[in-house]
Amino acid sequence: MPKSSRLCWLMALSAMAVFSASLAVGCEGLFTDLEDIEPRCDTDGDGEFGGGDGSQANPYRICTAEHIHSIGDRTGHLDDHFRLLADIDFGGEKLEPIEFGNDGFEGTFDGWGHSIANVELAPPEDEPLQPVGLFRMTEEAATIQNLQFENVTSSGALSVGTLVGLHRGTIEDVSVTGDVSGALGIGAIAGALEGADASIRNSSVDADVSATSFAGGITGTNQGTIEDVTVSGSVSATGDEMGGGGQLPAIRTTGGAVATNDHRLENVVVDADVFASGPLTQDQTEIVTVGGVAGVNAGEIVTSRAGGDVESSSEESLEAAGLGAVGGLVGSNEGRIDRSVATGSIQLQRQLGGDDPFVRYLAGGLVGRNTGELTDCAATGATEATVDGVVSQLLAEPTAAAALVGEHGEDEDWDDENDNDDELDPPDVDLTITNCYGAGPVADAQQRGGLIAHLGDGNPSVDNSYWDIDTTGVDADKDSGQIGTDLSTEDFEHEGNFTGWDFASTWQIGEAADGEQRPVLQ
Repeated sequence: MPKSSRLCWLMALSAMAVFSASLAVGCEGLFTDLEDIEPRCDTDGDGEFGGGDGSQANPYRICTAEHIHSIGDRTGHLDDHFRLLADIDFGGEKLEPIEFGNDGFEGTFDGWGHSIANVELAPPEDEPLQPVGLFRMTEEAATIQNLQFENVTSSGALSVGTLVGLHRGTIEDVSVTGDVSGALGIGAIAGALEGADASIRNSSVDADVSATSFAGGITGTNQGTIEDVTVSGSVSATGDEMGGGGQLPAIRTTGGAVATNDHRLENVVVDADVFASGPLTQDQTEIVTVGGVAGVNAGEIVTSRAGGDVESSSEESLEAAGLGAVGGLVGSNEGRIDRSVATGSIQLQRQLGGDDPFVRYLAGGLVGRNTGELTDCAATGATEATVDGVVSQLLAEPTAAAALVGEHGEDEDWDDENDNDDELDPPDVDLTITNCYGAGPVADAQQRGGLIAHLGDGNPSVDNSYWDIDTTGVDADKDSGQIGTDLSTEDFEHEGNFTGWDFASTWQIGEAADGEQRPVLQ
């Protein structure tokens, strides 16, 4: 372009800028501020909401606690849309779940970045087994989003959460703080995710969750998808025996994110401590599965991390049979775990009584018991499994502990209490461990391993997987029957010692959680 043409363009642009500025000054008052064109609550109206008609284009406007109460007045708001336009503080008020008879909510509740705070959720006195949450139940079409739920106390019996009791829809971009408690199926966001369409995404939790069993930092049981969620606080299953006068086994399953996972967890980060134990009746069998992310995984866990301590210990004597699996990431894995890490400590301890109890307790830095598939995983936390007292003569090795997996393979002594739901599509898994390592200290146990303590049945395979002989304290030359390949801490600093590992897109040498230079996930 000739210089004269460029000059003309510059002059024209300058003139347009001056003209635009003059126009803006001359038209002052003709345009409103952005906040003036945003929806506002009708404070003068006497309707049940602060404006809107409940459509997706013009949602009902929620500005007061009374407006929240109006959603569940059973006047036809089942599939309406709502938008929160102010922070609402209930001041400790007790609130029953929003419910629509036997139907679940099918509309949208958009928090618009606002908060609901200081509320106590509980089921109606005449329906104590009803699911508990701000919404009792949601259907597949429902969406709850962009909401801060602060200092919430939620309690009940079955399927207890804060936002939803029984959830089948979509939750995204929410944060929850508070205290959640109940019997079975307890979670900080939802009591249970039911169906593969259920999801929780881009959210955070800082809460204390407790239950008799099936407690999770996000949800008690998951059949859907949980993605990009962080968890802090604590999760525990410490209730009394589960009915039957001691005839039924005491099943205590809990996880930092979910108690049981039947579908998919991705990019889930847990920094909550997880604990499971509790009293037993005489001659009652105990089954315990505890994990930093999931107690039992029968689905997929991908690119996730657990950093809290995981423990199941009790001074009360066990007089009958006991089965336990505790892992830094998962207690018992029947599915697939890929590109995931556990860094917290693991402790499993039992005191035995009676004449001849039959017990089997497994502890692993990543997984206590594995009958599934592990790929590109690591664990750096300390692991301990101890049983004090006289054990059955039928079982000479009641405990197993290792830096990665306590037991790898099938075991006929384990009752498969947590099979996949027949309506779901479980992952196709192989009984393999590939490209994994363990590096945390391993305390004495009847079976003790650097990488794996015990190989079970089913032809389990271990490929290109390693343990640190210096930090684990397990030396292949002194401890016979070791599985995997032993390396020194210095050996862990060099890519060339890890046969078949992808250091281009999966791993890199960096500072691990234990402060050593090791492979870390990219």
